[in-house]
Amino acid sequence: MSKTIIIIGAGLAGLSAALQAAENGCNVKLVSSLPSERAQSVMAEGGINAALNTKDENDSPEEHFTDTIKAACGLADPNAVWGGMTQAAPELVHWLLKLGVKFNMSGYDDVDLRNFGGQKKKRTAFAQSDTGKQIMTVMIDAVRRKEASGMVERFSHHSFLTLRLCGNICCGCVIRDEYSQETVELPGGCGYCCHRWYARIVWKYNGFAEQYRRSHRRIVPAWCSSGKWRDDPVSSDNCEMWWKTHAHQRGGQRGKVAGCLP
Repeated sequence: MSKTIIIIGAGLAGLSAALQAAENGCNVKLVSSLPSERAQSVMAEGGINAALNTKDENDSPEEHFTDTIKAACGLADPNAVWGGMTQAAPELVHWLLKLGVKFNMSGYDDVDLRNFGGQKKKRTAFAQSDTGKQIMTVMIDAVRRKEASGMVERFSHHSFLTLRLCGNICCGCVIRDEYSQETVELPGGCGYCCHRWYARIVWKYNGFAEQYRRSHRRIVPAWCSSGKWRDDPVSSDNCEMWWKTHAHQRGGQRGKVAGCLP
């Protein structure tokens, strides 16, 4: 039986999560207040830092990590910078390249790199001056193919209202159509998650952080593919979810996050 997953937000992170979840057999409900073409990700210009070492500078994820921590003046979470960013970045760039993102190339098959702020070596992969737009174009097309196959259902122009909790189990959410003002209840897995190789995945959507602060409870995702809310206890060891994140597990499985809490 396939799992139903709710993803709030349809920018680059949301589209990435939706694509990966659908490719792994999950039914995805993708909620956003605006279409993906209006996401902030479209306006990103600079590029993506990754220690690809195509300039023969003996670059490495370790050096990328050191530069990033130093540039952050001690404010960055080392676990997030290493496990969720610098270690995963080369694989992520190659994944985007395989999807069809037209990065600037150096030679036949090497991604071109340039200098960028806070980095000692050339490690910024870019696509002309509109990297974000080109990545989003490719991701939107890929997710639309999943929509056509029925694996992804979009809820554009819908705003998030609240989570549905059954005890300490998160079993869905309530959204509102911004045109008709009608509310819609979506059953599915939805939660604040972390993994020992990740730093926190911070919810940046209206109400999510407030829901967590007010509840002071451990929220565990529950799968409701039957369309009914679950009220039975679910062990976090038995939960598995795909959530919006670019972090990779060390095994190289993009976006796969264990359903557990700190």
